[in-house]
Amino acid sequence: MIIKSGNLQAHEAKTLIFINNETTIPVPKVRKIQYSNGHVTDVHYDQHGKATVQYEDHAVTKITMDLVAGQTLEKAWEEMGQDKKDRVAEDLCQYITQLRKFTADSIGGLDNGPARIVSAMQEVVEGGPFESEAQFNNFRQSCGVCPAVVAVDNPIVLTHGDLVPKNILVDDQGHVTGLVDWEFSGYYPLYWEHRRASKDLTPGWAQFVVQLFPEIYEREYIWGSPVLFGALI
Repeated sequence: MIIKSGNLQAHEAKTLIFINNETTIPVPKVRKIQYSNGHVTDVHYDQHGKATVQYEDHAVTKITMDLVAGQTLEKAWEEMGQDKKDRVAEDLCQYITQLRKFTADSIGGLDNGPARIVSAMQEVVEGGPFESEAQFNNFRQSCGVCPAVVAVDNPIVLTHGDLVPKNILVDDQGHVTGLVDWEFSGYYPLYWEHRRASKDLTPGWAQFVVQLFPEIYEREYIWGSPVLFGALI
């Protein structure tokens, strides 16, 4: 078991349970949710591995989950051959496709939770949910993030929000065994997963990300790069 504590978001546990129930994406199974009022909710799973849980309207202070097997892609990356990297890419493409089947009309966390971004000062900032992409763009500008985005008509899809090597677990064959740390997850514009994944500076990662997102977001980046004016967002 692993216990995540601190300034947590209720939608992170909800998202993990939703992903477990509705997709084949490997995520940690949530076992307990502890709230700021001291209440602890146990999460029960049926014979098919589907969870049932009653949520409370209180801040979450702890999430107890299963420990996922495997090592982080961050640790495995340097010694990993191209065949295994291709296998990782294949798995991730399948999981991204599954996520994008879930859409919403507003931008933010699951069940109308707030959106979370990283400001130009590298601070986590919350706002919304936002009824339009234009509102989301205005929010980003108010946080000091470069107003690079000009499109306002992207589909709003379920997004991990921090799909980088430290949050991807793999086995020794290159298969993905788990996606962890869903604190930035939610419903975001289609390009957002790419933009957030591209912020990682692991050597060779930028080229790898192209395999995951072959589409080109010309309208979303002024110069076609997710790194603008020194802000990684």
